[in-house]
Amino acid sequence: TIPVTCACPHDASDNSARLLPLILFFHSGGLIAGSVKAELCLARYLASKIGAVVCSVEYRLAPINPFPAGLTDAVDASVTLISSAA
Repeated sequence: TIPVTCACPHDASDNSARLLPLILFFHSGGLIAGSVKAELCLARYLASKIGAVVCSVEYRLAPINPFPAGLTDAVDASVTLISSAA
């Protein structure tokens, strides 16, 4: 399971959020540093300014998880979120 945290615009209800655009957000850090928690404010800001649901993926980091673990997490989370939104 890959942890994903989603931020919605302030005025979105649970039902209206299903109709909003989806943005997949991958925190900075080049697959070796960073976290969703560290950039949650940015994800919330983007959601409110753009009017979209911003889903931030907590991919595994190197060197504890060698390449391509983080990239695999990003692709798997993308496929799951996109297929769920369709």
